Amino acid sequence: MLNSTFESLVKDNFEHYQVMWNKDQFHFHNAHHLDSLVLLSANDEQLKDIYENTMRSSLIDVVLGDIFHPIIHVSYAIELNNRLIACEALTITAVCAGHLYKVPIDLKPPINEEKEALQIMKEIRSNDNVPQLKEPLQLDFVFSQESTILAHYNQWKMPDDLNRAIEELFDMSVQRQPKINRNLIDNYKTDENKYNWEYIIERTLNIKLATEVHAVKVIRALKDAEKDYGLKDGLYLKTALKTVDYLKVDKPWIGMSVADREFNIKH
Repeated sequence: MLNSTFESLVKDNFEHYQVMWNKDQFHFHNAHHLDSLVLLSANDEQLKDIYENTMRSSLIDVVLGDIFHPIIHVSYAIELNNRLIACEALTITAVCAGHLYKVPIDLKPPINEEKEALQIMKEIRSNDNVPQLKEPLQLDFVFSQESTILAHYNQWKMPDDLNRAIEELFDMSVQRQPKINRNLIDNYKTDENKYNWEYIIERTLNIKLATEVHAVKVIRALKDAEKDYGLKDGLYLKTALKTVDYLKVDKPWIGMSVADREFNIKH
């Protein structure tokens, strides 16, 4: 599946770019971007063009730190069996230790186990006592409200099967933005000839959308989720379809430091 073009671009990225950038220490997503593109079967010309014109302009518990970027990087390294990406993953892991990695170490199984993850997330969003981030990465503020969040967590009826639990959380994240409303996906209508992954991938790779790393990662994740978890009445396909049809590629993000950062998709 992998080719010399992909390997050479990963090598160039490894040799010329650090894994963190700017004063806020944001993560460079070049490796994620290349990985997702190649997993969507981008050809050599597309990989080179996007890398040259877009990317170049711009400890196991600890891998859960820094909004999970280390474990994302580790996962790509394992899936693509790439040594350089693995080196980057270890580097990110080493410098990203923070409060978040302690959570899964101390966390106990839910006590009450009454509700599915999606219902709990809806209740969290409607709870005025749950903290809202006023600035990006302001996680210390969230942890100061730990008891409120854990009260919701303890109601989660966690599936016995680990893969099923991951599936439930993934479904929840699919519906996290712009708001938790299943009808936004279930009732999405468009031309019948668009209801297929061939159309979605072709559109992803051949318009400006391919230059937006998070969009490419989203499409690839949704495609694999359907393969692993089933059709779900088109949940993953429709989510991907709505993304490629309505994401505003000239300004893919909305929200500044005082607002939620969301993909700019017509609701």
